[in-house]
Amino acid sequence: MYGNISQFLCRRAYAFATAMVFTFSLGVVLYGTTVLIPLFLQSLMGYSAVSAGEAISGGGLMMIVMMPIAGILISRVDPRYMMMCGFGMTALSLYHMSTHLTLGIDFGTAAMLRVYQTMGLAFIFIPSNTLAYVGVPRTKNNQVSGMNAFIRNIGGSIGIAVISTMLTRLAQTYQTYMVVHAHPGNPAFDAMMRGIPAQLGYARVYRTIQMQASNLAYVDIVGAMSIVVVCLIPLVLLMRRGAPASRDARSINK
Repeated sequence: MYGNISQFLCRRAYAFATAMVFTFSLGVVLYGTTVLIPLFLQSLMGYSAVSAGEAISGGGLMMIVMMPIAGILISRVDPRYMMMCGFGMTALSLYHMSTHLTLGIDFGTAAMLRVYQTMGLAFIFIPSNTLAYVGVPRTKNNQVSGMNAFIRNIGGSIGIAVISTMLTRLAQTYQTYMVVHAHPGNPAFDAMMRGIPAQLGYARVYRTIQMQASNLAYVDIVGAMSIVVVCLIPLVLLMRRGAPASRDARSINK
């Protein structure tokens, strides 16, 4: 299958190749953000797996609502403009998340963060799938579909791996900066140690530093993702709207 697709790419599949780039980006954003919120809620907020899952379930409902809307618009609006809108909405939602992701958020706030994230994904998912078939012969539709899913899953796997690695490293970096100030004579440190045994007090301070460092790491990662998504917006114009698939297929098969 992949040999035939590679041969096709070498011939004349610019639209398909660029669509795969954005499908890869979609996988990174979709799966990466899906991991972030439950991980934050469970590791720092003490949520159970069930409660964390319930917090992101609203995103699935939003996708159910937005998919038909995107499906209707795809035949009336240039798919590239829909993708630009989708990336813009996703970037704004990630920026909003980076400014509201704190250790004091409640369940409703966490749920709405996920809802906002998924509002624009349908405007990326459907147009990128549509543009992937521009210029592709009908005989290769199944192969394109398989490659599309494969690239999206690869993007998700790489996104989760990179985000998890950066989360650990950034948390360690922030923790190193914070422990420098955790010493007697610092008013905040003395206030936390006052009135409790030293061993318990140091454990309390260390736990607070760990949580604050991890929180800052999450904020940095989400902020970086929003910048990356913004950078993708003008790149959408590199894609071609394309002619009807049947005409492209005839020209390719000549």
